Amino acid sequence: EEEEEEEEEESLTKLQRENALLHQRLSLIQSSLLQDDDEKEKNSSSSPPASSESSIDPGYFRSYARYDIHRQMLLDDTRTLAYRSALLTLSNNKRVLDVGTGTGILTLFAVQGGASSAVAIEASEPLAPLAQSLLAANDPNKIATLFKGRSESYQTNEPFDIIVSEWMGYALLFENMLPSVLHVRDRLLKPGGTMVPRRATMSLGFASARTSYHLLGHRQATPAKDMAWGDVYGM
Repeated sequence: EEEEEEEEEESLTKLQRENALLHQRLSLIQSSLLQDDDEKEKNSSSSPPASSESSIDPGYFRSYARYDIHRQMLLDDTRTLAYRSALLTLSNNKRVLDVGTGTGILTLFAVQGGASSAVAIEASEPLAPLAQSLLAANDPNKIATLFKGRSESYQTNEPFDIIVSEWMGYALLFENMLPSVLHVRDRLLKPGGTMVPRRATMSLGFASARTSYHLLGHRQATPAKDMAWGDVYGM
C-alpha cells in the first residue's frame, strides 16, 4: 500500500509539472493569437528578431531526432491515413509547404498527389539529414526540397497553395507549434489557399481508470526495430 501511495504521489507531481508547462504554452499561444493586425503585418514583412531565435530551447528540436517519437506517429494509422487522403486529394498541380516535416512523409504524400513543387521545413539539426535522405529515396523526380531551419526563417517570393503541418500534441496544443504555423500561414499562404488541417476543436472529459493508468505506466515500449521500416505506407 505504501508503494502504491508513493507511485500516486509521483504521478501527481509529474501531472502538476506537465499542467504548469501546458499553462505556460497556452499563454504564449494566446498572446500570439491576440496580436493586432499591425503587429502581424510587421512580423510578416521581416524576419523574427534575434532574441526570438535565441530564446528557443535547442533541446526541443533535438528531441525530435529520436526515432521512437516518429515511430509512434507513423503507427497511428488514423492520423497518417487522414493526412495521406487529404494530400492525395488536394495536391495535384499545387505548391505545397510542410512545416516540421520530421521524416518527410507528409511531403512525400503531397508528391504522390501530384504536387508541382513541395518544400519541407525541418528545424531539428540531427533529423534534417534523415529527412533529406528519405526524400531523395522516394522522390526520384526531385519535386520536393528540404529547408533546414526554423519556419520563421524561411523566405520565398512564391506563396503556397497548401500548407500542411502535424502540429498537434497532447491536449492539442502541447507541442507549441501552432504559433509557427500561424506565422507561416500569414506570410506564405496564397489567398484562397488551404491549410491542412484547417480546423481543430478541443473537448474535455473526466474519467477514472486507475488500473489501466498503472498498466500503461509500466508498459514496456516495443523496440523501434520491430516496425517494418522497409515499407512505411508504401515508402
